[in-house]
Amino acid sequence: MKRFVEFRWILEGFEPDTIPMKRLTEYMHELCRLYGDNHDLRFARVENKCVAVDVKVPRDKAGKVRVRIEHVRSDLGAPREAVIAHDRINEMLAQDGKTARIQTTGAVILRFPGVQSPDDDVLKVKGPASLIGYLYYLTEDMKGVVKARLRVQTQSDKQRSVDATCDALFASEFKTLMFETIRVTGTADWCRTRNGEWIPSSVHITNAHRIENRSLRQAVERLRKVNAGWVENPIAFQKHFDKDERG
Repeated sequence: MKRFVEFRWILEGFEPDTIPMKRLTEYMHELCRLYGDNHDLRFARVENKCVAVDVKVPRDKAGKVRVRIEHVRSDLGAPREAVIAHDRINEMLAQDGKTARIQTTGAVILRFPGVQSPDDDVLKVKGPASLIGYLYYLTEDMKGVVKARLRVQTQSDKQRSVDATCDALFASEFKTLMFETIRVTGTADWCRTRNGEWIPSSVHITNAHRIENRSLRQAVERLRKVNAGWVENPIAFQKHFDKDERG
């Protein structure tokens, strides 16, 4: 018989008889993505008084799950899917006005600030935007409105999910960019956080194109091939130019 380690996700503010089942399943879906090893996860129970979802993980896989969660917490080396799931859970908590945490063997190993996020917005403006991000979610509703989510890097080197929409005429072209790193331009709702950083909360995209994954060396080599009249020795050329200027 396998021995298990329990990872408990505690959602504060809801109870089993007050949380909608659809919302609970959305949270559990993201938890599976956060934990990884979905085939080894086993649902144990939901506790009363708060929504505490207990998940059993085989003891020989528990260390891997814990390291994965700790990497998400430290924002170092975490798998992309786990980071996206973490941010999605936190976004849902903020929408629901709740907070949550994950604990195992009595110790809290990851907190979800949700509505108590330290990056609460203090100022919002709408303005032009040019962003680079990873397009990982795309859907179209019954009215033909295309919605997406981008994974972008903030000024503080944190990754953030940004909701996006795009013009109907641009939708078919935009769909070809799924699961690509892209540059988008358009109009964004910008938020200034308490630490003075401007971040986009949503963006309406009017244009987008793929970002080619090149190293610095490759980029320099490509520039050298441009027929722009490059000189062989730019330093000597500059000295000669300065001498001519002095007469």
